[in-house]
Amino acid sequence: MIKTKRRFFYIVLCLLTLFLVACGGEEGPVDPVVKPEDEISFTIEETSIALELGETKKLTITKKGNKDFNLVFSSSNSEVVKVEEEKLTAISVGEATITIAIENKENTKKEIKVKVNEPTLTLTGKSKMLSNESQQLTYTLTSKLVETITWTSSNTEIATVDDKGNVVAIKGGKVTITAEAMTSKVKGTITIEIEQVIVNPESIKIETNSEKVYLDTPLKLKATVLPTGANQEVIWSTTNTSRATIDEEGNVTILKSGKIVIKCVSKENENIKASITIEVLDYIDPEAFFNSIHVERPLNNLVKAIGWGPIKAADGLTQVHYNTILAGAVSLITWNKPLYVNENFIVPKGNNTRPGTIREVKYITVHDTATTHSHTTAYNLANNLKYSTNTTSWHYSCGDGIVFQSIPDNEVAHHAGDGTKVPLEFTDTGIKATGPNAAKVTISKDGYWELNGIKSNIQAPLAGSRIANNSDLPYTGINNYVGENGNYWISNTWWSSTYQTVSNRGGNLNSIGIESCVNYGCDLYRVWMTLAQLIGTRLLPQNHIKPTDVKQHNTFSGKDCPETMRHADLWDYFIKMVEAEYTLYIKLSDFNITFTSNNPELICETGQIINFPEVDTEVTYTIHVQKKDGSYDKTLTYKSIVPAKVTNARLIGNEDLYYYMTPTARAKQLEEN
Repeated sequence: MIKTKRRFFYIVLCLLTLFLVACGGEEGPVDPVVKPEDEISFTIEETSIALELGETKKLTITKKGNKDFNLVFSSSNSEVVKVEEEKLTAISVGEATITIAIENKENTKKEIKVKVNEPTLTLTGKSKMLSNESQQLTYTLTSKLVETITWTSSNTEIATVDDKGNVVAIKGGKVTITAEAMTSKVKGTITIEIEQVIVNPESIKIETNSEKVYLDTPLKLKATVLPTGANQEVIWSTTNTSRATIDEEGNVTILKSGKIVIKCVSKENENIKASITIEVLDYIDPEAFFNSIHVERPLNNLVKAIGWGPIKAADGLTQVHYNTILAGAVSLITWNKPLYVNENFIVPKGNNTRPGTIREVKYITVHDTATTHSHTTAYNLANNLKYSTNTTSWHYSCGDGIVFQSIPDNEVAHHAGDGTKVPLEFTDTGIKATGPNAAKVTISKDGYWELNGIKSNIQAPLAGSRIANNSDLPYTGINNYVGENGNYWISNTWWSSTYQTVSNRGGNLNSIGIESCVNYGCDLYRVWMTLAQLIGTRLLPQNHIKPTDVKQHNTFSGKDCPETMRHADLWDYFIKMVEAEYTLYIKLSDFNITFTSNNPELICETGQIINFPEVDTEVTYTIHVQKKDGSYDKTLTYKSIVPAKVTNARLIGNEDLYYYMTPTARAKQLEEN
């Protein structure tokens, strides 16, 4: 009975459980948990920042949110402040706004105002010193750039400052020391008052900038009066002014070789003195000279030879001009070919072309024949002049490798166009020379000569009925020199109405005239080499004049002559060739010097190009320099680039003809000369 009751109870309990489960299922599925939408943002620590020039700063930015995101940075003026991600860099003084935003999300911008401060430089040191003291200044620079600081003194006679800021007080007075940061250009100054301390001079120390002194060595001496603080003023002198002179700054001008004794005396006490003996070699520095005349890339210019032709009528070549390639040289010197002057064509005395007037030679006048006919060679020029019945004449005819003389150097010839009735004269301008060289001469607005910008009281000639101006001057200028009184002396001049140019006197009466060939078939560069050799090694030394006395025909009459060289813009180059020949002849005469081409297929024994390669080609040559007494012996090797061959695919106009001498023709010509 009891068991029956228990079973019933379990059955009821099970039914009740099933009922409750069934009832719960009738309410449907339970909803999931709803999460809030993802939110991202950021905060910045500063909204206003001050930076120094060159300073960098990393921004402090805090990101917020449930996922990663990118920020976008920009600067309103990247020339003032540059921004790269979270780093700012101050580029220049000014202001800029940095904008930060979440990438691809609107309304998230934040701004930072950035100011780049003006840099300051402050000097620290003593503002008072004694005249025998020294101190080192220090500086504080707000700029964060890597700066080089330069130091200057407002008066180096009162105090000097070196590149480390070390100040040396010399004598009493006020001086301002300035330090400048070279990148930011900010400056700082300090004014120092120096009290003069009487320091008696005890000795003088002389220093020289060169231990080995050649004839061309720039020599400067420095005197230091000891002890520090003593009056530094000294008086310089030389025991032999014919050998050397010295100016008040200690610059020595060497005139002759040998021993020169230079003395130095304290202005404060004439009993305090010192001297130095310098041995000047009897020659210039050979290596420096050969370095200066080396031509790294020889000329291969296309040049128009200008003349009155026809260049070769017999072959139907009726052009009056022709184009030619200059076959340049690796050096400004003509090597291994002694100058040959043929004197068998001297014009007989009494001929119209030889008046026989004896004169003093002051100048060399360079002409060209302006005749391009192939027969207008130096030989034919000299031969025709010898038997000519007109009055035009010249002293030398110059070809490519040979020269003919027609008139003696010391006699007048009619070649320069300035007449013979007005003699050459020089007038004292009253203007003190600033150096040993001639002045640059110009014309003032009211028509007076100016020398190095200083107006004289000497009137320039009128240009017809008007005041002449600087455009009326000849290419080589107005001749002048420094007189014995230290003033500039200027040549007399005239107005050439034919060529509309202010011109110099002295062309016919005082210059040697040279006609240089431009005939078709000549090697034009070789002509100019021979011309430079004639002038530099013969005419200048024998007539005791200098390269500065070499003038164009244009100098004396305004004529466009030597026309080919002038139009090729090679006059200055030619003068360098003359200077090189003259210097070698005068200042290295006691040397045995040999030139060897290491590429004879391209560079011949004179140093000139004989064949242009297809591409730029490096060549070398060797110079052996030995003093005859054996005291100097050196071998020098130089490199040059021979330019590639220039070709001319077509003629340039009816009056032009391209001409280039082949290596075979060049070799034949050298053999003939």
